[in-house]
Amino acid sequence: MIKQLRFSLAQQHTPNNFTHNVWLTDDHNTLLTTDEVSNSYLTSYDIDSLNDIVELDRFQTAPGSGCIVHNTHIYNDYAVTSWYTEGVVIVDAHNPQNLVEVAKNDFSAFEGDGYHGCWGVYPYLPSGNIIASDMEQGLFVLIPEYVRASYLEGVVSDSLCGGPLDGVEITIDSLGLLEITDLSGVYRTGSHRSGSFSVTFSRDGYEPLTLDNVEFVNGEITELNVSLVSLEQVGFSGIVETSLEDPLENALVSISSDEFAYQLNTDAEGLFEKCNLIPDTYQVVTGKWGFKTVCVPALELGSSVGNYISMLEKGYYDDFQFNYGWSSSGDASHGLWVRVQPSETQLNGTICNPGSDAESDCNGFAYVTGNSNDSSPGTEDVDDGSAILRSPMMDLSTYVDPYLSFERWFYNGGGNDAPNDTLFIRMVPQSGAAVTLKKVVSDSTSSQWFGEEFRLLDYIPANSMVQFEMEAVDFPNGHLVEAGLDLFQVVDSGSTVSIDKISSSGISVRLYPNPAAGGQQLKYEITGTNNKTGFETEILDISGAVIQKFRTTGTQGVLTQKLPAGIYLIRFLFDSGDSKVQRLVITE
Repeated sequence: MIKQLRFSLAQQHTPNNFTHNVWLTDDHNTLLTTDEVSNSYLTSYDIDSLNDIVELDRFQTAPGSGCIVHNTHIYNDYAVTSWYTEGVVIVDAHNPQNLVEVAKNDFSAFEGDGYHGCWGVYPYLPSGNIIASDMEQGLFVLIPEYVRASYLEGVVSDSLCGGPLDGVEITIDSLGLLEITDLSGVYRTGSHRSGSFSVTFSRDGYEPLTLDNVEFVNGEITELNVSLVSLEQVGFSGIVETSLEDPLENALVSISSDEFAYQLNTDAEGLFEKCNLIPDTYQVVTGKWGFKTVCVPALELGSSVGNYISMLEKGYYDDFQFNYGWSSSGDASHGLWVRVQPSETQLNGTICNPGSDAESDCNGFAYVTGNSNDSSPGTEDVDDGSAILRSPMMDLSTYVDPYLSFERWFYNGGGNDAPNDTLFIRMVPQSGAAVTLKKVVSDSTSSQWFGEEFRLLDYIPANSMVQFEMEAVDFPNGHLVEAGLDLFQVVDSGSTVSIDKISSSGISVRLYPNPAAGGQQLKYEITGTNNKTGFETEILDISGAVIQKFRTTGTQGVLTQKLPAGIYLIRFLFDSGDSKVQRLVITE
């Protein structure tokens, strides 16, 4: 008795998950399949690597009819296929990424779905003729004329900033063709006919584009890349750079409104772009680890905006708008640190987990120990162990006198005896033991955001590579433990400067001359406010340190300054709570 051995070389799902037959192309690098169910496809796959099978294209001879494909055979890279109620269909498969029908004989009396009509086809007779069996009418002998397809392929993009457009309809009415671009803006279509034809590209929100006299040539690919002009949408592009005007690669840009939210990364030149925005008021936030976040709460995008400039000052700042890669670990069974918009929990009227983040940043994100969706205080608090949160590495080698500040939350309560759990705040050098800055237990600061500040030279050596760490520990006896962290920053010389939030109140400040020589007077003009009560003016260096501060009145005037050559920021703080920041360049 001979045992039958079976081996599985690879697996691949077909579009309808009902594979009936398969056939190889002549070079054996491409496989075609048929699914014998309603609304099925003839599908091509790249099988050059069995570990990485890739679907290339799928084809239907009568889309929307529900018709059923049966068997396909490959002859000289043509897929000769029996297609039940549609008869014999010949598809040019020598370009397997673009399957194009080049011949068809529909001899069936039936239409649409159902197991009627052409059941089998055979294209390998010495005469070149094709024989086909019809389930109701018997045998047919066909004399084929094989022609290579004429191909039309390309990419459709947005004219504002070049982004690909999906969902664009490409129609060639005289050929009865309709194709739609994929997520990459790519389209592929074709015909058995050659000649000059009109091609129309259309998409909701864009001006239709019709190109006449597009050449179709049998056996050749005509490449046609086009851009569509938006009727409703706008583009937004710009640069993120340092205060020294050096571009920042991999900076993060958040663009959000009440309905939409996008996050972009800058390229090696500090550039970013986003097409297809609906005109609206957007919040724009830019940031990168090692720099201070800049937030524009309300930017009107009623038309396309280019050359938007966001300048980031050096300094470690994180309000957790962006995910900079803080690590969460620990052995607690619940309550490990998560970056979220906090959801409030209470125990007997006392807040355990905060219901919002600390104030003064643009958005509502913070790190907290767990975040329950059902408001139950015991669901996601720290249980039976510790929850550790650690920052990315910070290089303080250029800091003269670094100060650490942040807002923290700690709650410890419940149980049948006195709470005994702890929040540890530490600095962790790259080499050496961790240094504890503070231990927090239940006290008058419980259940609220509380500001902390530490002069780091009192704890760690200068020129350090360090990480910040918070550890919330639930010791035995079963109390509730919740902790939080927000508005984290390290600045030099104790000049704590929070997020640079640029007001959208309509106040405008003009500062000139700019650039200015070191001994010149600066003139200012303010519009959008009556300025009855005056305003504070601050001059900051590039580290964020306030080096001059004075009070000014009037909507126009002169600022007398004597500054060495360099780049500065002038910050106007109005009594209304609004603020404006202007960059100032001082020359020799």
